[in-house]
Amino acid sequence: MGFSEDAKYAQLLLDAKPASSVLIYKREGDAFLFLVSRRLYPPEKGKLILPGGHIEPYETPDDAARRELYEEAGVAIGNRHLHPLSATSQIFLSLQKSYLLFTYVTAWSPDKGEPDNKEPNKHSEWQWLSLDQLLDRLENNELSLGLQAVIGRLIENSERGELPRRLFGEYTVLR
Repeated sequence: MGFSEDAKYAQLLLDAKPASSVLIYKREGDAFLFLVSRRLYPPEKGKLILPGGHIEPYETPDDAARRELYEEAGVAIGNRHLHPLSATSQIFLSLQKSYLLFTYVTAWSPDKGEPDNKEPNKHSEWQWLSLDQLLDRLENNELSLGLQAVIGRLIENSERGELPRRLFGEYTVLR
């Protein structure tokens, strides 16, 4: 990058809009499954995403994650604590947009039923995918930047398909 490109990049970082997302997982046998959907509009149209979106001026990042989860998937988690997982910068040079994404994690509870697509104009139906399925889609460039960062965090210091126990050992189950 030349000087002017560096300056544009730096300005995009400074202008980043805050956003939140939620990694929801459940266990089926030995496998962990994660709730994802395909985004239907730019940026990252066609990529797999987590429930999430912009943080309103009056919200904390975890409050925004709760609101977005309810608005997008119909899942209300109330005041339960969400566990911070990552904070990542997302820069879309071609769109001149950037975001600071806070991602939280929590476990799914079977009594919640299945998530419902409350915003069909924004994303496809929600689906549960294993870590191996997500890694296969990563190889095919099908994951959003935020989901790529989360997957990187999940497999940090672990082998493919094996999740670090420190990430999931004590996390809250949705009730």
